[in-house]
Amino acid sequence: MPTVLHALDRLGGIRYGQNVVVQGSGPVGLAATLLAHIAGAGSVTLASSVRPTPHRERRFHPCVK
Repeated sequence: MPTVLHALDRLGGIRYGQNVVVQGSGPVGLAATLLAHIAGAGSVTLASSVRPTPHRERRFHPCVK
């Protein structure tokens, strides 16, 4: 979680309705999707080169595309 908070701080945060893309579906990427949604992102897209286990991201957070 500290990694994601630091990144959001450096990038200037997320504006309400903004579209967000998160690279990586590991623990940091999943935390980033959750925080982006909480921050008011319009849509959150999770991109990963690793084939996820069935429904892994959806179980973690249903807003993930």
